[in-house]
Amino acid sequence: MASPEFLSKRDAWLFRMYQSFGYHFYPIAIPIIKKRLRTDTSRVILDAARPALTKHLAERNHEDIGQNVNLLGEVVLGDKEADKRYYDTIEALKQPDINYISVKISGIYAQTHVLNYEESFPELVRRMSKLYQTAIDYPYVDEKGNKTPKFVNLDMEEYKDFDMTIRVFFATLSKPEFLHYSAGFVVQAYLPDAYGFQTRLLEFAKERCARGGAWIKMRIVKGCNLDMETVSSSLRGWPSPVRPNKTEVDANYLHIIERGLLPENSKYLHIGMTSHNLYTISYAYLLTQKYQTPKDTFCFEMLEGMADHVWRAQSKVGNHVVLYAPVVHDKEFLYAVSYLVRRMDENTAPGNFLSHSFNLKPGTETWKFLQKQFEDAYAIKDKLNHTPFRTQDRRKPYIPIPPSDVMVNEQDTDFDRECNQEWQRDIFKKWKKSLSDKPEVIPTQIGAATVVNDSRYKYYDRSQDEDVEVCEMSRANVSQVEQVLKIAAEDPGHWRDTTIEERHKIMYDAANRLGNMRGDLIGAMCAITGKTVVEGDVEVSEGIDYCRFYTTSMKKFYALRDVDIKAKGTVLVISPWNFPCAIPCGGVVAGLASGNTVILKPASVAAPVA
Repeated sequence: MASPEFLSKRDAWLFRMYQSFGYHFYPIAIPIIKKRLRTDTSRVILDAARPALTKHLAERNHEDIGQNVNLLGEVVLGDKEADKRYYDTIEALKQPDINYISVKISGIYAQTHVLNYEESFPELVRRMSKLYQTAIDYPYVDEKGNKTPKFVNLDMEEYKDFDMTIRVFFATLSKPEFLHYSAGFVVQAYLPDAYGFQTRLLEFAKERCARGGAWIKMRIVKGCNLDMETVSSSLRGWPSPVRPNKTEVDANYLHIIERGLLPENSKYLHIGMTSHNLYTISYAYLLTQKYQTPKDTFCFEMLEGMADHVWRAQSKVGNHVVLYAPVVHDKEFLYAVSYLVRRMDENTAPGNFLSHSFNLKPGTETWKFLQKQFEDAYAIKDKLNHTPFRTQDRRKPYIPIPPSDVMVNEQDTDFDRECNQEWQRDIFKKWKKSLSDKPEVIPTQIGAATVVNDSRYKYYDRSQDEDVEVCEMSRANVSQVEQVLKIAAEDPGHWRDTTIEERHKIMYDAANRLGNMRGDLIGAMCAITGKTVVEGDVEVSEGIDYCRFYTTSMKKFYALRDVDIKAKGTVLVISPWNFPCAIPCGGVVAGLASGNTVILKPASVAAPVA
């Protein structure tokens, strides 16, 4: 591997040395590399240790530049780490020189999954209440002795967190003790939902102020984590939630700040406009002049250590500037790496303003490119469709997918949508049995007939402490098993005589039926095998995919001129307990797709699901 061209001769030599044998001495080499990285990024990632942070905050305060302090850290996976981040945030709010701080619900509480709503939501409201109260109890005192509550901004990085985050924000600020406290919320312009989010915040702010309450703030950003949103959506078969191109994102941003800067809106919902783009900033500044927006209702926000000349120019014309200031202790510097990678990815993108800002001069080709970029966005800012791309609603009837020669994966359930959370609760209402409920009896199927024997296997709800019986399953006797074998061998239904086209249509019909049964299949897996809802949901998707995949694939083999295909005979599928829906479905469909008859013998403990 060649040394990067931007390295100095000394650094290039060190790079080659590490490549050659440095990894043999990693206990020595790694700390050196971390220290160098820490030094090189010190203007972008601030040292959280005192007195370094004290000095930095004092300098920015002297320059009359606000600091939005963010204790760096990604989504937490355990309670211990979440509690540490939460209490670190509380301690930061107690510091006299910090007056503005950003938090994410995914960073202060580990159990934020929407299906854990009944437990997580009250706890998140409690934690945010504690943060807000700390901000009030430890006010910021300026150089004139004026006391003001510290500002807490509720951030949102991932689309999946938005619904929970805004509900927590509204619920916490609706408590009587916070009626006169101002707090903030982030909205990302790369989401088509952003205009609707702004509407909800405006309505909440106006209603709150009508009751004598304080204003709130919306911090508008163009967006981050684009790649993550794209990847996570594709893995689950969902549409990406973000706008398809930068022009639309920029246009949406312009559209939102226009409404936000109207004095009749900004006095209720203050707006923080986050951008380094000179065109965007200039446009926003001209809007404030045109609308005569009160200066105390808006500010311009940028990143600490990036394009410092831009915020200095803003400050000189009298605009209030706030810099987003990520801080981290040396021992936790690993958290900063992902932040740095994300910023590098964003700032080096071909369409990003910062990537073109070095030595930028009017009249150059680069200047004209950026000018056209802005003009294109301006031209469509009032023509955008603000309908969210994620509209899945499991409460509605399943839409059948017609047979196709192109395999399309089934969508998993988007449980971040409130309508699908309601659908999940309805599943539990139906499948959570009580001691008074009479268990259903599942018969044994023999060919086209079903029989119920006295010998039965009983199934109890794995999610309840008491022995609540869910259902009973009839057990086949020896003569019935022999009958099953005979029917499978003789094939009275003439399955082996069907064409691949006929089987293809039938399998797609089966997939659609499974799609319609998704709720009951999940309920059965939860009650009978102890699966979680999310685990059960992806199994149903996998089973549906199997139905479509095997005949879609087989058709390609049948189309080959020099290949003859015929059924082997009878296939016995003995499926395990750990994937009670997907594996039996996959085994059965694989056998049927190529014209075989199939006998299914699922694991006894999971048989009702199969």
